Amino acid sequence: MTRLNSKIVNLMNKVNKKAWAILNEDEKTSLGIQLGLQKSSWEAGEIMQKSHYKYLEIKYRAEKYLRMFTEHLELYDEVVPAYASGHKDVISYLRDCMEKRAKPNDLFRKKAEDREFNKDYFNNKISDQVRKWGRSEDPHDQSIFNLVKEFDRYNNFRILPKDVQEPSAFKRRIKKAYMKHVKVLSTIPKLSLMKIIKLCKTNKKPFYFLPIIMDGMVQVHRVKQTRTTVEVLNQVAFYIFDSDAKAKEYIIPVFHYLNKGKKDCRDGLEFWEQYRELIKTAHNYNEVQQITPSRKYLEIAYKRLEFV
Repeated sequence: MTRLNSKIVNLMNKVNKKAWAILNEDEKTSLGIQLGLQKSSWEAGEIMQKSHYKYLEIKYRAEKYLRMFTEHLELYDEVVPAYASGHKDVISYLRDCMEKRAKPNDLFRKKAEDREFNKDYFNNKISDQVRKWGRSEDPHDQSIFNLVKEFDRYNNFRILPKDVQEPSAFKRRIKKAYMKHVKVLSTIPKLSLMKIIKLCKTNKKPFYFLPIIMDGMVQVHRVKQTRTTVEVLNQVAFYIFDSDAKAKEYIIPVFHYLNKGKKDCRDGLEFWEQYRELIKTAHNYNEVQQITPSRKYLEIAYKRLEFV
């Protein structure tokens, strides 16, 4: 390990030290092994005792963060400048998450020592602040916005609330979310589906097209274009489309994939590649991408159906 440590030191002398300090130990080691010792990714993974895909994730994150923070720190000399506009507690939280690589739950537990702290309220503050930076025309606000969003996409745990997250930068995590979205189509109770259809369905223009699977059949229903209706369908992770043709183009391959029975690797590769392109045509693609269905999420969505 002496040789490895000396290589890492030599590498560190060539990069921005503040940016390097932000990397965690695994990230520093991954760069040191492959760049310093010029090992292959397979060899580097074995040295670090990580699976190949896990090593590659660590390495890609390290490369991204080193480049991203180097460029940012050359402009600002701080991750989040002291003069940055915004909610002080939110800025402090984001600074700790990025600079110290602190975990949100650890920070929340510390804040919970104050009896007045409310996690849901604070998450709303984070979301509001991120959106304000995103809408701002100030280049400094935009710079912080882009830094925070990219950090969250590449980090090994999310630091932003779901409603302001973008899809993970790593395909295996994205596919995991896709699988949950597809699973909802085949596992949601029939009574819940019937309720959704009853409350959302309309023949009055304008309307969207909702593709579902019920009673072992593909169905496409016209649904209201009201905000509440769309929000409920988003929460259930149901995609809606601007035309009947697009809705069918999406749901038919999903139906065949779910009913194929035993699948081989080629089936998955072909389906998920096609699926990624099809869901991008959905009206609510961006909104559904921010949701990973869970029992709690679905229960909340069912309750909201009362008010559609």
